Amino acid sequence: TWTLVGCTTLSGPPEGSSTTSGQVYMLRGLFNVFSLGMDTMGQDLRDHDVFVEVHSGSSWRRVAKNITADREQGTKTGPLVISGHSWGADDAVRLARRLDKNGVPVDGLVLVDPTTPPKIPANVRLCVNFYRSRPSTDWMPWLRGVAVEAESPSTEIINYDLRTSETHPDLGGEVNHFTIEANPEVQEMVVAAVLRILEQRNDEAADALGGSVFGTGDYRDQSALETAVIHAGVLSDGESGIVKVTFADPLATYTGSVQHGITSQTASESQPNALSYTIEPVMP
Repeated sequence: TWTLVGCTTLSGPPEGSSTTSGQVYMLRGLFNVFSLGMDTMGQDLRDHDVFVEVHSGSSWRRVAKNITADREQGTKTGPLVISGHSWGADDAVRLARRLDKNGVPVDGLVLVDPTTPPKIPANVRLCVNFYRSRPSTDWMPWLRGVAVEAESPSTEIINYDLRTSETHPDLGGEVNHFTIEANPEVQEMVVAAVLRILEQRNDEAADALGGSVFGTGDYRDQSALETAVIHAGVLSDGESGIVKVTFADPLATYTGSVQHGITSQTASESQPNALSYTIEPVMP
């Protein structure tokens, strides 16, 4: 269940982030100057330790080529989210369609006021579209925001019209096509949507690998070892090997994090006779 709340390129991850925990690619609109709110949202995501690149919308073909190469080589794995504003939102859909042809799945599209968007391709799991409709002028194919449609029923579509929103009734009168991506409330919603997609997909990956993990480096003894070794970076997903597990007294608090495509949880220890453990590789 979803609850919606509140010309520089950011070309790399913030220090300490992992390119296995997911990537976000954001596209600006016309002439690369009318969508600078995408840069602000990109920095907000970087502050959450997310790998982000912000590009001009017209560069979507090059971005598609780079994403495909990274996935094929395994240099970047984990959830993939694409976002854009205005014609950059249209280009974000075109980017997803090219990735569909290249066999690359897209976990999320987060769009802001798309103008003439193609249909959302079947490789996209979820598309969240924030737009502000204007019934009197939406017949014109420019300077507008419109709903999107999916090619396949396997794609979940959330069209969120700010003009008719009961949750954010004031936004309908405050934003237009040129200011929507720069509005702080809209930026908060977009960033929250992106983070939720990344979190959900990373949680699904952890569940698929055999259970929950608590802590970072020092793990609660209830953590699934086969998942913790991946979170700790000792082994990769699908890799086998010998590891050394050292048990110690429990920590009062275990701090969660996102590492190597796995989301660990924060927890406080309350069980009697509990232990913590650390993991090290054993060299052959």
